[in-house]
Amino acid sequence: MSNYGVIGLGRFGCSLASELQALGHDVLGVDTDRATVQEMSDVLGQAIQADATSETALREIGVVDLDGKVHGLENVYITDS
Repeated sequence: MSNYGVIGLGRFGCSLASELQALGHDVLGVDTDRATVQEMSDVLGQAIQADATSETALREIGVVDLDGKVHGLENVYITDS
């Protein structure tokens, strides 16, 4: 089982995160919208409200330590360092 971070829980992110969770993976969902995070917290292992455009915020919640990361944010590029 792998640990995945899905950053941005729009249609694509919610669908992907739900599918990964259904396949038995641990999934951390991150979004700025409180209602979306609350809704997805019933589906995912963990859902956190945070500013996904902030490298500091992503580091603080442990996204950089996960096995895989996927983001569905427009005009945002995430790199491992």
